[in-house]
Amino acid sequence: MKIDTNEEVFTSDKVAAAAGCSEATLRQWRNRYEFLENTVTGGMEVKRFSLSDICVVRAIKVLTDYGLSARDAISLANHPMGLRRLFAAFLSKSHRVQTLLSIRSSKSKNKTFEFSLFGPEHFYYEMERSGGVMTVLDLTVIAEHVFNHFEQQNKK
Repeated sequence: MKIDTNEEVFTSDKVAAAAGCSEATLRQWRNRYEFLENTVTGGMEVKRFSLSDICVVRAIKVLTDYGLSARDAISLANHPMGLRRLFAAFLSKSHRVQTLLSIRSSKSKNKTFEFSLFGPEHFYYEMERSGGVMTVLDLTVIAEHVFNHFEQQNKK
């Protein structure tokens, strides 16, 4: 099945299953933190999500599992250069996107964390910049998890 990565065709139950979270958690993130705000309608109509949205939800699930607060993970997703934009570019393959995202504590009083994209060849440099401690999110692994879920569903 070939689909446009930004076309909104998936329902919330499919998103939650592919991302590995419950529908209640997804609903809570959307309502409490204005996450994927374009899908919050306030009504009973069926909400639709894109493949890119699912990858972002999976990334947030992974980040919260590893200790980042939902608020901070969603802030990273909603940032103008954050996860939503990165996955849209990565999946469309219209731009070459570095696939590793470092997340580290910020030295600035205005920000909780800082993030940057890098390739594997720059791992040492990023570790040095972080003082030796950072969280690394691999966009490829996140996307593969989502693709593998749908592949398994198609075999059933």
